[in-house]
Amino acid sequence: LGLKDDGSIVAWGYNNGGQLNVPPPNTGFVAFAGGEAHSLGLKAGGSIVAWGSNGWGQLNVPPPNTGFVAVAGGYEHSLGLKADGSIVAWGRNSHGQCNVPLPNTGFVAVTAGYQHSLGLKADGSIVGWGFNGDGQLNVPPPNTDFVALASGTYHGLGLKANGSIVGWGFNTWGQLNVPPPNTGFVALASGGHHGLGLTALLQPFEIVPASYSMFRGSVISGNLASLENSDNDRLVMRPGAVFSNAEPPIQVILNTTAPSSSPSGFSFSLESNASIANAEQKISLYNYLIGSYEVLSTRMATTSDNTVNVYVTTNPSLFIEAATLDVQARVSYRALGPTFLYPWLGRIDRAWWTFPD
Repeated sequence: LGLKDDGSIVAWGYNNGGQLNVPPPNTGFVAFAGGEAHSLGLKAGGSIVAWGSNGWGQLNVPPPNTGFVAVAGGYEHSLGLKADGSIVAWGRNSHGQCNVPLPNTGFVAVTAGYQHSLGLKADGSIVGWGFNGDGQLNVPPPNTDFVALASGTYHGLGLKANGSIVGWGFNTWGQLNVPPPNTGFVALASGGHHGLGLTALLQPFEIVPASYSMFRGSVISGNLASLENSDNDRLVMRPGAVFSNAEPPIQVILNTTAPSSSPSGFSFSLESNASIANAEQKISLYNYLIGSYEVLSTRMATTSDNTVNVYVTTNPSLFIEAATLDVQARVSYRALGPTFLYPWLGRIDRAWWTFPD
């Protein structure tokens, strides 16, 4: 079923009980729900229209058919949420799936499974009733802070205010195993034996270096502003004195401030080149847990501008100072083998960090 912006419902798929045959006039709908072989549509005026199989009275909305704000369809039963926070249930009641527990007040959302029903209370708790052979009514503690819910055939799902999803009940096909990271969800839904979660679209934003310093080597030309744009205004560096051949003679430290101490991840990107073909480039990030730089990228520098991206998706908080939110990247260059051009140069055209919004 799909709801159009003109208030009509479009239906497709299996039609053994007439569940696709939306009764005319197919207008004025604001919500819908599907059962096993029946369908429900909520009109803008608060009435419910039902069509399809009616072997258990699942289409017979109890009077008065007014004041509804939400609908849900089970296997052979139906639920309607009233504006006053009460739930009306009708259809097959073989396992008490239509017996809303008292007090039947304070509900803000409903969902229906095969032979069970779930209701979300205004206080963030979930109430379940009906068949419980697979634990589909056993909401895991703490039963608080839920903002949405969904039902499968024999399982339930709840969306927490913090963006995580909790599942309970039948799990033979992994329908309760929310893939990590279980964060950032804004909506959820369930099929018979699977679950779905919608995550918020995070718009990443970029942060350029706030300062830099030379640990080894010196700057020939360019400044902090040279690192901000891809415009060929480069920070150009030459080698300095070192104490061993293993130590890179060009080392620049780039500093910025992260937007938070615990992002879901971030990346560091560098557009750069070297004046010789045998220059090794390393990119390291300062790990505040171990108190030293951790090398995350080693490659041969190119002699024309090229961009390398370093992604931090595991424990990104290790690379962010908790109190100040400082982030440090070290870029180093070292000639591997003899060079016939001296001084050879390392050049950075642009450097930036990307964090999720």
